[in-house]
Amino acid sequence: MTRALMSDMTGISRERRCLRGKPLMSAHSSLSRKEMERTASFILVAVCLACAGYCAPLQVEDFDFGPPLGSEGATIEKTGENQFLVTLSHAPEHPGWANHLQFRILRNAKGNPLKMTVRFVGETQYSFVSNFHSWSYDGVNWQPTPFASTKTETDPSTGQKVRTAQLEFSAFEKDTVWFGFQVPMTYEQMVEMVERWKRHPAVTVHEIGRSLEGRKLIRLEIADPDSPYPKERRWVHYFANQHPGEYNSMWRMVGMIEFLLSDEGKDARQRSICHFVLMQSPDGPGHGWHRTNRQGIDMNRSYAVAGAFPEQGHEPYLFQKDLEGIMASSCPVTTVWSMHTWPGAADPTIAVSPADIAALGPPEKCVELLKKFDPDHKLVKPLKIDSRALRWRTRPWTPADSKPDGKSGGTWDGGPRAQFGVTACLCEGGADLLTKEENIASGRVLIQALTQYYEGIKPAAQAAEKTSAETVPRPAGS
Repeated sequence: MTRALMSDMTGISRERRCLRGKPLMSAHSSLSRKEMERTASFILVAVCLACAGYCAPLQVEDFDFGPPLGSEGATIEKTGENQFLVTLSHAPEHPGWANHLQFRILRNAKGNPLKMTVRFVGETQYSFVSNFHSWSYDGVNWQPTPFASTKTETDPSTGQKVRTAQLEFSAFEKDTVWFGFQVPMTYEQMVEMVERWKRHPAVTVHEIGRSLEGRKLIRLEIADPDSPYPKERRWVHYFANQHPGEYNSMWRMVGMIEFLLSDEGKDARQRSICHFVLMQSPDGPGHGWHRTNRQGIDMNRSYAVAGAFPEQGHEPYLFQKDLEGIMASSCPVTTVWSMHTWPGAADPTIAVSPADIAALGPPEKCVELLKKFDPDHKLVKPLKIDSRALRWRTRPWTPADSKPDGKSGGTWDGGPRAQFGVTACLCEGGADLLTKEENIASGRVLIQALTQYYEGIKPAAQAAEKTSAETVPRPAGS
């Protein structure tokens, strides 16, 4: 409190003593008016100071577990001042797969610390404490945060595994807070970036349908209209994220896109056509699903190697039909990338088609290119080469393909390779890259190495071939 304000208070008290028994607002008393004005000023300042120093504790209703970044079915109860217990629910059709802990504090966070106990009952796979989490005041700028502690117990009465974790924050500096898995990306943020990218003349946005909850299913295509090379001679790359909770893989693709649209990426942009699907399950981030769509289909066990089939799942069917349309066009895909996360830096494994090896040389060249752009492999691990012979698969899709132990071929790297004989890359890792910037940088490394390995343009003979399940030669008896 300032000296001037204290002086005013003293004066007011003195005047009050002198004016006892007199009407405060007498028409003949200018002193009374002066006292009232100064008293009102003092009360206003005092109230403001008191409010600034007092923070109402957080309440249950201050938390939101719904979209755009949520955890479907989560319940919350207050256990003490600024202390809460959250019980997580599970993915559709998978009672043992916990939804991610994701929420927003909508108000009243400023000045309050937070202690949260988080539990999930009946875990069988995909623990909610795997990898890292982040928090943010604005949903854009994120800071990684660990759980203070975790433990796993078995309920003796049911035999179920119970996973518990403790989350602790010191007093927040702002009223709103976001919390999510890895470095989160909401569907709305993805759409906002697509709207910005499509202003570039090389970008075409394809809306191939809608999700089960009505969100756009988007494929972004980058093909430079001013390229001196005909489209049929350009290398074509297809990148897609299947699992909606693996946000770092989405930011990895953001890095690829932004490099291709930059001045530095002009040569790569002119020699290639690149397709990007940032979210095959755009309903997932709002509900905290790690691997599934609304139907409970594991999105990376959903590829139908004998051809798109409606029962493989709503979004998988639409995206596979779209990919098959690209394969049937005059610019079929050269490489298919399935983008995921697990611990460590980005971790690619590539199976290069015989046609690409004949045109470009051994894939070990790509190993050296990755080292060139990331010498210490801080962002991308050394490239692993899958040299196993292609095994053609034509059996129809079955429900088993959507399960975690589904046969190879139901995945979005092995499936297109088995169906079309193209080069396929499974790009895992990245869960130890704790910032948006690191994940974006890993994407820049990958796209630069890839487009330099795929140097020049397609040989005329390779461009003339029609790559499809019907025309690619197969071994006898396959």
